[in-house]
Amino acid sequence: MPLVVIGDPGVLARADEVVGTRLALRPIPSVDRAEHTPGTVDVIAGSDLPDDLPRGTLDARAGAAAFQYVRQGIRLPERRRTGAGDRTDQQRRPCAWPESPTPGTPSCWPICPAPPTTR
Repeated sequence: MPLVVIGDPGVLARADEVVGTRLALRPIPSVDRAEHTPGTVDVIAGSDLPDDLPRGTLDARAGAAAFQYVRQGIRLPERRRTGAGDRTDQQRRPCAWPESPTPGTPSCWPICPAPPTTR
């Protein structure tokens, strides 16, 4: 299954050493640059934590970084809804059915699900 990780490349590399997965970490600037190559994890750098950050203990820097990873992940679909990203104008369309989250507005263009089918 293709995936992109948002995290700290250094922390991910140290975790890889600990568990011995031997995965290659490939830094990417955005999701649309992911290659999804087997044995490689595409990583969007969400922080640059220090190498000496202690493992297994609470640390405010790690907590703040984790918050930012989640926040950045939440904002990825938002970028696509607003047209920032790799979607073309032809792929954006207003939602026309009444059950859509925001009918007829640009905010739902790329994520608008197909209209419900009637039986």
